[in-house]
Amino acid sequence: MTPYVATSLDLDDWRVQQLGVESPQAIDGLQSRHEVLGIAAAGPRVLVSLQTTWSIDHQAFGILPNDVCVETTTVEALVFSLCDGSSLEVPRPAVNNVRPRYFVSNSGGPFSEVEPPTGVRGHSIVGFDDGFADVDSTTGQVWVSVDAQTWRKAGSPEDENRFVVLAVGPLEDALVIEPKTSGWTTALVDIDGTTGQGELPITLDPATVWTAPEVATGPAGSAIFITTARPWERVDVTPGWAVDTGRWIVSRLPDSGLINARSADGAASHRFIESADHVTIDDAGTVLLRLPGESGEIIEVTVQQITDSRQTTSSQRDAKAQVFFSPDGETWRLLWQSAEDSWFGSVAVGDDEVLISGASLSSRSFAVALDGSP
Repeated sequence: MTPYVATSLDLDDWRVQQLGVESPQAIDGLQSRHEVLGIAAAGPRVLVSLQTTWSIDHQAFGILPNDVCVETTTVEALVFSLCDGSSLEVPRPAVNNVRPRYFVSNSGGPFSEVEPPTGVRGHSIVGFDDGFADVDSTTGQVWVSVDAQTWRKAGSPEDENRFVVLAVGPLEDALVIEPKTSGWTTALVDIDGTTGQGELPITLDPATVWTAPEVATGPAGSAIFITTARPWERVDVTPGWAVDTGRWIVSRLPDSGLINARSADGAASHRFIESADHVTIDDAGTVLLRLPGESGEIIEVTVQQITDSRQTTSSQRDAKAQVFFSPDGETWRLLWQSAEDSWFGSVAVGDDEVLISGASLSSRSFAVALDGSP
């Protein structure tokens, strides 16, 4: 189904229209759908990012999910290494690649397709007063545009940084958060360049943060929720782990026989059944994953890497989650912190308080006053 998008210039009258994109190509054995990755508005313009996703139809091949020991996804094909030693390869359509497709509407008019900036994944587009911004999720490079058609780079990360986070700033500009080992920096960016810079009062290695920080802006300013808790290491289940080897991001879910390995550039991913022949765990606990195919590349995850990934190297090592607040996007202060596991937190900013949600698996939302009162 091709997605429908509703747009409005005054929040009273809405126009619902279908994106002018062809139906996904029919491929025997594959199920396909168009997925909206992000949507943003800037003035009278609305920008939508879209990508076509594909998954195997097991019934079409007469197999069950348990028959697959390794599932590999690349730009070119889906490859299923079956537990009986055979393999099944399904080519992906040439039009389906890692780049999203962008569609823009002006003043409620019909959507037309435009070229996205180089490298972006389309998940983090934001609309601010002067235009749009997006970030390359591999390098951390930020792009800005007035009309979503002509893009230019806004600054440049010191090193490739897949942790860079984008949000709308307090002055209707783009708020860029770049976690670095030398210190977390923030920048305010408009269509003409950087308008302000700041630093978060935090000494936290980005490698200890696996859940992207949540950022919100409201009348009083901006707030950031940062957590080092790992959902896969819940104490009520067999702990999982996640290790960034540099080239591969490898994770094992709790109470699961599945191990996932995704290349850092996002071009390939593999899902292993732990009991498969492609997986070896030696007596020391080192995990060896043998990639299917002729290369037979081995991905190694050592016990030390697993142990290191569970450690917080911050001076605030007892704080599982922290919320920082800034009235201007430049000067930040610690507003709240928790010593308990905080999983998928989010924040909302009002006139004089910040609402914190999801601070633990069972807690309710609560407000923290900006003036320090209870």
